[in-house]
Formats: sequence, C-alpha cells, structure tokens
Amino acid sequence: MNKITINQKEIKFYEEEGIVFSNKIFIEIQIDELHFKEMNAFEGGAIYFHELKKSAKKTGEYLIFTCICGIADDAGWDKINVVHSKNEIYWEFERNGSQKFKFDRIEYIEQVIKCEKLLNLSKFYLAIENVVFPE
Repeated sequence: MNKITINQKEIKFYEEEGIVFSNKIFIEIQIDELHFKEMNAFEGGAIYFHELKKSAKKTGEYLIFTCICGIADDAGWDKINVVHSKNEIYWEFERNGSQKFKFDRIEYIEQVIKCEKLLNLSKFYLAIENVVFPE
C-alpha cells in the first residue's frame, strides 16, 4: 500500500515555463514520502485540486494532474482511473509506462479534507484553478 500526503505551498513569486505566479497556492503530493515531481510517473505535472477532491468521493476518471499552464495536452496528461473499494483507493494510468498506486481510503480522504481546510484559511488562491481537459 502506498502512503499519500497532500499539502499546500503558498508562493509569493514563482515562474515556470514562462508563466509567472504571484501570491498563489500550489498543491503538493508525496507518495511514500517522495515528492510527486521527483517521480517519473508525474514529470511535468501540476495538481488540479478540484479533481483531486472529487476523486476522494467516488470511483471515476479524474484529471488530477495537468500542465503548469492548465492545458493537460501540453504535458501529455490524461485522466487517472480512480477506483474506490471498501478500504482502498486505487490510481491506474499510463504515463512513462503503466502506473498503479493503492492508498488507504480513510487516509486519502483525510488528507484531501485537511488540505481543503488549509486552503479555506489562506489569503492566496490556487495556482491551477482552470484547466483544459484532454481531448
């Protein structure tokens, strides 16, 4: 089973791929204590919290990761197949090979709720608020 940790990072100034972000919040995920950007499965990814939040509620396909510009196709992102069982939440997707992750259901949901509460207390807004879904 994989361990997931979801946090937010408030950034006063950040630039990536020619896009400038000021006073924004980026969502960060660690899987098994490894930051998602350090993993081949997630290279070129930014987290879209609205879909991550939906993925904690029910089985479905969710665009949890997208390009930093918000256009999923720009970084080759597609939706992640999320499956809920009684005790676990599974992620399955193709990116740099076949990817499969299995998380404790309660822990996953608690991490999403904790992150949402912190977002509600922040004076900053999410960096990735609008996305263009893959075709």
